[in-house]
Amino acid sequence: MIRLGENRYGKSRVRLVRVKRAGDRHDLDEWTVEVLLGGDFSSCFAEGDNSKILPTDTMKNTVYSLARTSSARCIEDFAKELTAFFVNRNPQVTSAEVNIQNLPGSACSAEGMLRARRLFNRAANSRPRRSAEGATVRSKSWLVSMISLS
Repeated sequence: MIRLGENRYGKSRVRLVRVKRAGDRHDLDEWTVEVLLGGDFSSCFAEGDNSKILPTDTMKNTVYSLARTSSARCIEDFAKELTAFFVNRNPQVTSAEVNIQNLPGSACSAEGMLRARRLFNRAANSRPRRSAEGATVRSKSWLVSMISLS
């Protein structure tokens, strides 16, 4: 007998740029977000009914919308906020996992003066990267935070 196993789906590579303004100095951080949802999606496979499926573009737009209104000061807080949002607002979703990579910006100068803060993805490999993985399964949440030196 064929039986549908546990499954999850999601959206990856959602890029956010966070700007911290302090007078004439602006610091930029680039966040790359991945969202994975698990839950009761069996009707999609068994009956072709996609009504319980949250489209991946909706996941991406939710990340952007929450980022705009969020009071989170770090990737860990934002990961917790995202997982709670997806689980609490979608009854068919029983678990949400969010992985956020933070690539800090670096200084860029023009004519000897600091004009802007910019992101240099290719040169950033030598700088530490922070990441956070948050998960919520109904009423329980957990978070893992890491720093990668390579």
